[in-house]
Order: sequence, then C-alpha cells, then structure tokens
Amino acid sequence: MVPGGNLKRWHRAAAQSGTDLRQWVLTTLDQAAKDALEEDAAHPMSLNSSQMEEDGDRVDA
Repeated sequence: MVPGGNLKRWHRAAAQSGTDLRQWVLTTLDQAAKDALEEDAAHPMSLNSSQMEEDGDRVDA
C-alpha cells in the first residue's frame, strides 16, 4: 500500500519526466539500486567471522 500523497507526487514526477508511472518507478528503482551497489563497491564493509556469527550468519572455515 502506498500513501496517497506519495502516489500523487510520483505521478507528477513521472509526468514531468515524460514517462508513465510504471516506467518512472522502474527507472527510479534501477537507478537507486545502481547507486547503492556503486556505494557498496566504493566502501566495502569488512566483517570478521565473529561479527557474522553475531548477525546470525554461520561461518564455516
């Protein structure tokens, strides 16, 4: 469920960019994923095995 205010704003943004809402959402999500992955690649997080076990991940060496 999307709050009405968000949906209206997204429709306006899509119209302003010259696309329909579906295409605008896909483009926006793709760009957000690309940005997040690039940020992760630029600043990789290093976890040692004890940190991973605390997070619930099993580590087999």
